[in-house]
Amino acid sequence: MSSQPPFVALPEDAVFAALLVVMLAALALSRDRVTAAAVAFGVALPLYELPGSAWSWAPALSLVTVAAVALGVVAVAHGQWGVVLERALGWRLLAVAAFLGWVTASASAAGASGASRYELARLVGATAIMVVVAVAVTSSRARQGLAAGLVAAMSLVSAVAVVQFAWGRFIWSIGRTSEPGYDYFIEVVPGIVRAAGVFHHPHKLGLFCATATVMAAHLAGRSAARARRLLMAAGVLLVLGLGLSMTRSSVLGLAIGLVVLWIRWPVPRRWLVVGAVLLALLLAVSVVRAPWFSPAPETTTSAGHRLIYWGAAARMAIDHPLLGVGLGNFGSRLHDYVAHLPPKIARMPEHRPHSFALGLAAETGLIGLGLFLLVCALTVTRLVHAEPALARFGLALLALVLVHASFHNIVPDPLLWLVIGLCLAIGGSADYPCEPQGSNIV
Repeated sequence: MSSQPPFVALPEDAVFAALLVVMLAALALSRDRVTAAAVAFGVALPLYELPGSAWSWAPALSLVTVAAVALGVVAVAHGQWGVVLERALGWRLLAVAAFLGWVTASASAAGASGASRYELARLVGATAIMVVVAVAVTSSRARQGLAAGLVAAMSLVSAVAVVQFAWGRFIWSIGRTSEPGYDYFIEVVPGIVRAAGVFHHPHKLGLFCATATVMAAHLAGRSAARARRLLMAAGVLLVLGLGLSMTRSSVLGLAIGLVVLWIRWPVPRRWLVVGAVLLALLLAVSVVRAPWFSPAPETTTSAGHRLIYWGAAARMAIDHPLLGVGLGNFGSRLHDYVAHLPPKIARMPEHRPHSFALGLAAETGLIGLGLFLLVCALTVTRLVHAEPALARFGLALLALVLVHASFHNIVPDPLLWLVIGLCLAIGGSADYPCEPQGSNIV
């Protein structure tokens, strides 16, 4: 572990204030306000994950909130909210409402703690974003605008990560706001530190970079040559940012997502063999790089830590199969299931199950997990109404975030629900027959 690197302080409050002014000015001057609002939201969402020291999370949250509200307002102004009453979308939103209702009921039955209320507020906000995106981003221009905004923002973030990696200085002052108990300054090679300081958590950086990479690939297949070259350059930056985050679950999710995005059906047998060999090699490298079978894996590897959390979550689900222990209460109940925590885990101020399936089963019961899986299944069925290339795009994003969520805690996060909302919007798109069809690279 290296010593803490020096920082270059930036006036973060001023940066977010300037971004807010620019966003509102662009919305006021644009002729296509739905697309402009979609671009603004795509740019704003990842900025909520940026670290800082002089400011709290309020400026970034305000920027994302204003962008989401603006997208909803322009959708109302254009009469798009009527689609909520359409049968195909309406009963899918009812499934989301049922999931939220059950999560709230289980938290109340378990005795709503501060952690429960906080996680529930995050979940409600994230699902509200899903509804706005599902309603407002149904046109190809709005959909491509949202993707372009997210790609542009994450390309800039990845560029900063690369600079930090090469320079050895952090532009964003992560050292004073990093999550306690997590080492952000692991040396990638001697003397050069991990460049995850651009986000408050490296795993979020990995997920956003992987998601933006799929979006860049989607846009590249529908763009002119000059734009395609820019998107390819953005893709290189995004992959570099993903690599510097060292988030293996996002690497695996991206690989699966790109296969879904690009593959033709039926699959030639030789490609199935090649894919199986590459996957086996990837898993073998993962085991070697993170030794699951070291003498004391629970004290030395992230894999060992997850095994402890997963075992505790499974036992909680068995003991509380109906209502669970309440959303956000996993950490407070962990000591009831693990008598002696390894020192590194014990020092952490909060504990999470690191799996969406086991986490939901433990905290909301098997019914809560079932309702969430129902939402995902209904989202997939919505995509059958879309152009095949667009359907693959939606499935690629959904596969990516669910693979990542299998090793992390992102159920209350906006990005997961943005992807669900985008899939619902793709399924309800009315203009896709006018778009290019028959391309294998979408």
